[in-house]
Amino acid sequence: MSKQHTTDHHDEIEDATIVDQQTFVSADTAAKSVSNRTAVVAVIIAIIALFASGYSTWVQWQQQPMFSQISSDSQAAKRSLSTVNKRLDGVDKSLTVGQKNQQQATALHNTAIKEINQRLASNSRRLALVANTTTDDWQIAEVEYLLRLASQRLLIAKDSRTALNLLANADAILVSLADPSWLDLRTAIAADRLAIASIDQLDVDGLFLRLAAINAKIESLPLLRSRLEQTSVITPVEPPASDEAMPVMASLQQLAWQTWQELKTLVVVHSSTEPVKPLLPPEQHYYLRSNLRLLINQAQLALIDSRQPSYQYSLSQAVQWLNEYFAADDALISAIVVELEQLMKHDISRALPGVEQSLIALKKTHKQRQLAVKLSTENSAVQSSSKTAEKLPASAGKR
Repeated sequence: MSKQHTTDHHDEIEDATIVDQQTFVSADTAAKSVSNRTAVVAVIIAIIALFASGYSTWVQWQQQPMFSQISSDSQAAKRSLSTVNKRLDGVDKSLTVGQKNQQQATALHNTAIKEINQRLASNSRRLALVANTTTDDWQIAEVEYLLRLASQRLLIAKDSRTALNLLANADAILVSLADPSWLDLRTAIAADRLAIASIDQLDVDGLFLRLAAINAKIESLPLLRSRLEQTSVITPVEPPASDEAMPVMASLQQLAWQTWQELKTLVVVHSSTEPVKPLLPPEQHYYLRSNLRLLINQAQLALIDSRQPSYQYSLSQAVQWLNEYFAADDALISAIVVELEQLMKHDISRALPGVEQSLIALKKTHKQRQLAVKLSTENSAVQSSSKTAEKLPASAGKR
């Protein structure tokens, strides 16, 4: 049994070996068939790829002009696009400048509108003031003007007479108002009028005109040199008549006479008890007259400003120059010297009072009146509002 079993086992092994060999042969054959199929497929794919590449090459060759046209078109489009961009930049800049100009114009218009509104508001306030202004207010404004004008005449022109007339006119306007509230102002005006009237009146205009008349005559005044030249003219003397019987002796006598006359003109002797005065050269005559006119002008300015030392010095200097450089025996010069000496005697350093008390009283009374008007307006407004509030509940109850 063991041998049979062994033989059977051995037969099974051989059968298995044969089966395996057949399996290996079939597998090898299958592998070869698969590889052949793969090679065929690869060849087919390669042929297809070759045809595809050729077709693509042919297509590209056919489309190359189209591509070049497209490229040129794209470059042209790029150039046109850059041109358009540049134009857009210019348009943006112009729009920016336009916006700035528009903003500036708008700002100017707003400023003008603001100014117009301010003017309208100011005119409205003025119209309201005019509407609330009465005849008394206009008369008080005239009184203030007269007081200020009187102060100006006292401070600048030193004209007390005109200032008194202006104060009298202002007081007459206050009398016509018949308002007791202006009693303090009338008291101040009366005090100022008394203070101005107590000062001695000085005719400043008359003194000024007298100096102006002297100034107008300076150009025609004779100088000392011209006066001496007029007096030093020598009248010619006729030579003695000659005898015709003695022609030689007559000629000698005539020659001697003429020689003597020429020698006499070389030396001129003037007898004078006064000290010798210096003579100015002709080229300095103009400066002398100009300086003399300047002295008179300085005296006029000192008269207006009430500067006594300057006034006295200018007139005394003018008198001194007239005595030294002009012909003192001339009637016009003597009259001018006398006039200047009389003008020097006037005292122009007068301290005139002002009208400050009247102006202060006017401002004080005016403020008090404005405050009273304001209080009355506020009280009337409160009363009207209270009456309106009282009427509202009654009307509500009726509803």
